[in-house]
Amino acid sequence: MDKLHIFDIDGTVLDSMPMWENLPTLFLERCGIEAPADLAETVDHMSVPETNEYIAETFGIEGGAEAVMSGMNEVLKVQYDSVLEPFDGIVSELSELSATGARMIVFSNTPHVYLDRALERHDLMKFFERVYAVEDIGVRKDNRKSYEIVCQDMGFDTADAILYDDSDYALNAAKEAGLEIKKYDRYRGIGKQGLRK
Repeated sequence: MDKLHIFDIDGTVLDSMPMWENLPTLFLERCGIEAPADLAETVDHMSVPETNEYIAETFGIEGGAEAVMSGMNEVLKVQYDSVLEPFDGIVSELSELSATGARMIVFSNTPHVYLDRALERHDLMKFFERVYAVEDIGVRKDNRKSYEIVCQDMGFDTADAILYDDSDYALNAAKEAGLEIKKYDRYRGIGKQGLRK
């Protein structure tokens, strides 16, 4: 039986996690402010609204948390539009898998406004039948139901789907839903593997 191959993008296909981890620093640099070396660690445990509020108050950003949020979004736009690159070798691996006739889709936390532009810029859309973002289904990737929804929408049982992802929370939820999982951890080298079996 055919398998449904579900790909995460950030940290699995695109080398983007260092950017996400250092987004507040990139924002401050855009404002002409030198960020402390430990900023990423400081805000790591904070929610997005808490981070925006902290940055606004700590660095005196005019316009407050809303201005920080807007500025962060501009940084993201630039990164996905013109900076972020796929990992070495991933395009050829996707191409080889696609050549077998495998059915491949994207399922990402990243909103379409950023995600689609990066996929188009690197000509990656040609590999995927469909691009799903969490915003499309209203359920986060840490919830097994998200994978059930995506698989059902594509006409597959979860037992006939494979998730390629770098995040433990996503992999654990997918495994709970019955999917096969393939872990990528390109930054720490744990469980690193290619797409082919």
